[in-house]
Amino acid sequence: MEAAADRQKECEASRKRGSAFLRDGLHLEAVAAFTRSLALAPTAASRGLAYAGRSAVLEAAGHFRQAADDARRALGLDYPDLLKYKLHLRMAVCRKTLGQHPEAEESLRQVTELIQGCQLPEEKKGRLLEEAADEFRAVAVSKGQGLCVRYLDAPELSHGWREEGDKRLSSAVEVKKDEKFGRHLLAARDINTGDVLLVETPLIAFLLEAENFDKGHKEALWTHCSHCYEMCLNLEPCPDCPWALYCSDECRKGAWSGYHQLECRMRRKYDLLKAPCDPDSSGSWTRIMIKALSTLTPAACLENSPRVAEILSLLPDVYDDEKLERIRKLAKTICAACCEELSAEQREQLAKVCERILLVFQRNSYTIDESHFVPSIDAFRSREVIGRAMYPTVALMNHSCDANTTRVYHLGTQVVRAIRPIKKGEQIFSSYGPEYGGMPKSRRQAILRKKFYFECDCDSCDDDWPLIGSTMGQVPEFLRQPIHIPLLKEIVQNVIANKTIQGRCYSKVVDKDILEKCRKLQNLFVAQGESRVNWIYFFTEKCIVNNFDLSAKIWLSAKGEPYLSPFNEDSIFAVY
Repeated sequence: MEAAADRQKECEASRKRGSAFLRDGLHLEAVAAFTRSLALAPTAASRGLAYAGRSAVLEAAGHFRQAADDARRALGLDYPDLLKYKLHLRMAVCRKTLGQHPEAEESLRQVTELIQGCQLPEEKKGRLLEEAADEFRAVAVSKGQGLCVRYLDAPELSHGWREEGDKRLSSAVEVKKDEKFGRHLLAARDINTGDVLLVETPLIAFLLEAENFDKGHKEALWTHCSHCYEMCLNLEPCPDCPWALYCSDECRKGAWSGYHQLECRMRRKYDLLKAPCDPDSSGSWTRIMIKALSTLTPAACLENSPRVAEILSLLPDVYDDEKLERIRKLAKTICAACCEELSAEQREQLAKVCERILLVFQRNSYTIDESHFVPSIDAFRSREVIGRAMYPTVALMNHSCDANTTRVYHLGTQVVRAIRPIKKGEQIFSSYGPEYGGMPKSRRQAILRKKFYFECDCDSCDDDWPLIGSTMGQVPEFLRQPIHIPLLKEIVQNVIANKTIQGRCYSKVVDKDILEKCRKLQNLFVAQGESRVNWIYFFTEKCIVNNFDLSAKIWLSAKGEPYLSPFNEDSIFAVY
């Protein structure tokens, strides 16, 4: 009873936040709030109110089909009789907007019947009928809708895959091991700019939950499908728990048969304990352990299956004895609560595996992020984190402050592509965050020591390359030759030309052949023996990275115009 009462309070609080966000025109935040209210709703009546509230947001945001669907769902629940006519009116308006005229007229007829059947004075009934008719007459057929998104499939590996049955790694890449670098990736052949070297789906992944819900849009659990990670504005929660929401029956069934049946049971059992032993205040470490157990299965963890062994071979994070003891206690608590069918000895062994997986995850996991444009506030939200995931093969890449690859996301799938030519035998590097272009060596090294426990000795650190801003205006002599000037101008005009929207500047969509132009410019630097420590070369690599981000996903405004997310403040725009 106490748990139901607590959920009801949270449900009502989220619904109030949703209404406040709607009044402020923050549609994405409002959808997230009402979806959270829906997931937490303990009764049919509270679910109906959550559906109705989300329906109002979707209508305001221009998602008329989804708005009508949510209104219909609300009517199928314990929704107040005196308010039902409003939902039928919303359905009538949405259907007319979509050009569904017979269905719209039927909904309007139901509005009339409901108003006439209300226990209200005749004068008020007449006024309500007149207002409903006026609202319906004012509707025009829509030529589009609100915020839309198009996700593209991940690209194929360049040069085929390395091993039969394992399509993650290109044949252009090999795994090596030595004393200095441990297991790492090397180029098995000459690699070209743009080559796809690695395509990997997450082994363990979860969306962010609403620990700090006032941030709204960052709690992706309420705006993205828990299975495919697509944004969806009318998610449906798991019937048995509030921790997983889906965009379709296909995703719900796929998750249930794959891992969520076990995850759902485990989370319910653990939550009943109310054991506040998670060293992380947000509860994320509990989620990591339960997600690992449900995805890998306890049996596979005990047998040290190939997937489990792959994780355990990675370096773990480092903590002091006090925190390690709390992690150990958490692992034992979870295994005791969720795996009571195992013997005490098996639970003890499983707890040790969970502890190790958690430490490995903390050191080797990546954020799942995406960028998008929000028409309602006329702004980009660039590279928002929506979740965390472990990619064991991607984790083999070592860091360089001058990385030769970039990582982009196609939904949850991580794709690694070369951003410059890589010679056979050279190591393939990723960036763990710090990059030489916009951050001095001392700061980069401090971050890497604190978070990853190593001193970087990449070329940019060993030679203490200058910040890119200090090289502005330095144009290599060969690029001053008349034959090369058109190429440089074309790249600048086609990529850096920006488009102003109500006083804000965003980069335009790049031309399809921009990658070839950037490759040509890179090859000119190589042919001339020119150093890469130059703002033009740095700028060219940023153009390539931006091009790959575009290939991963395109967000559309209400008018259907494609936009590219802007470079971040460390990019060439900040120093140009």
